[in-house]
Amino acid sequence: MRTEIRFRTNNIMPSIQNEAFENLNLQQLGEERRRLTGEALKKIIIHALDGTEPTVSLTEKCRFLGLWIITQIPNLHIKSTNIDPYGVCILIDKSDHNIKYRYSSGQFWYVDVNNTDFQIIQLKERVMINNYIN
Repeated sequence: MRTEIRFRTNNIMPSIQNEAFENLNLQQLGEERRRLTGEALKKIIIHALDGTEPTVSLTEKCRFLGLWIITQIPNLHIKSTNIDPYGVCILIDKSDHNIKYRYSSGQFWYVDVNNTDFQIIQLKERVMINNYIN
């Protein structure tokens, strides 16, 4: 995964001017790193959904989604990912809340947590939106 992120970002690192390290703003560096990582994950997810990355499994897509979401909402801690018997990607946060995605009608969808037949928004469209909408 690290190699894929480096490849997608061309190994871009947050820029640090010729400052002493004790003067660095770690929060700002963290935000910049999340932005760069989020952009890389966004590209990975889009390629996986388009089929241009055919070897990406559903489990890997689910994990990429979990990582991408926490780049958008750093306080949301995804503690695990699961794939249920029906192929639903389940992201579980530290408060045991679930976020679900399901492949249906040839597309991946963000679905209602209690009714996975209820499609809310296509995953590709959700990823393309700059800010994560919960």
